Amino acid sequence: MGILRSIPDVEAWLDADANEWTSLDDREYKAVVRRWSDVFLPRLEAGSQLLWGEKAILDVESRLPAAVVILSGTRIRSLANLGGCGAAVYRAAGLRQIDRDLANARELILTSEDLTWCCVFTHEAGAFSSECLIKNVNLN
Repeated sequence: MGILRSIPDVEAWLDADANEWTSLDDREYKAVVRRWSDVFLPRLEAGSQLLWGEKAILDVESRLPAAVVILSGTRIRSLANLGGCGAAVYRAAGLRQIDRDLANARELILTSEDLTWCCVFTHEAGAFSSECLIKNVNLN
C-alpha cells in the first residue's frame, strides 16, 4: 500500500482549470519532494527572492498558464504550512487559474515543473501568515 492519497476537491479544480493532469506515484512523490527541498528550502532559509500574500498570488497568476506540480503533505512550519491532509502529488499541464481558497485550505505547494518558482499556501492566510512565492534565482 502506498503513502499517497487522492484529494477530490483538488482533482475537481484541475478538471476545471488545467488542460490535463495526472496523479503521480509514491516514487515520483519522493523524488519531487527531494528536488523541491533541494532547490527551495535553502532560498526560504536565506530569505531571498520571496514575495508574500497578494504580491505572491499576482506573480504566480502572471506565469499562468503553466506546467506545474502540486504537492500536499510536505510541512514547512516557518510558513505555517503543516502539510494539509496528507501526501498527494499531481502534475498539471496548462494550469490557467489558481483556486486560492482551496490551495490555502489544503496547504498546497504549487511549483513550476521546471522549478523556477513555487508558491507555498497556508491555512493561516489572511490571519497569521501569507502565501509565499519563492523564486529560483539560478533559473529566473
